[in-house]
Order: sequence, then structure tokens, then C-alpha cells
Amino acid sequence: VDNFSKVTSEAVLAKGGNANTEIFFLCRSGVRSQGAAAALTEVGFENCFNVAGGFEGPPDGSFHRGTIDGWKAKGLPWRQT
Repeated sequence: VDNFSKVTSEAVLAKGGNANTEIFFLCRSGVRSQGAAAALTEVGFENCFNVAGGFEGPPDGSFHRGTIDGWKAKGLPWRQT
């Protein structure tokens, strides 16, 4: 088990979660979060989900993110702190 899977598994269990807890992963583009969901699934968590498109999605024709796909481009709620 890699360190990410170990640390994340322990954190979920410490918060009262279990192998059936729904866990949603989100990163900038949806690529790393897909790997994270797969890694936790491999160690026995049954309900891991990747937020497809991530927060900002892929770059557009001008190499800017957040304009063509992802949480932000879809107008879903978020706030910057």
C-alpha cells in the first residue's frame, strides 16, 4: 500500500468512515483524482468516485483552464478563501 492510500484510509476510518463510505476526489483537471479514487478502491474502499473534469478542466485553445469543462466552468458552487 502506498503512502497516499495508507494515510487516506486511516483518515477516513478515524472520522468514522468505513469501506462503504462514499468518497469523492477532485483535483484541478480530474486526472490525479482519478488515480486517487482508483488507489483507494484497490485497498478495499468500495464507493470511490472521481469528479470528472476536475475543478478547472483541460486547457482551452488559449491554454487557459476553467473555461470549457470542470466544476468551475459548469457554474457549480465554490468560493476562494
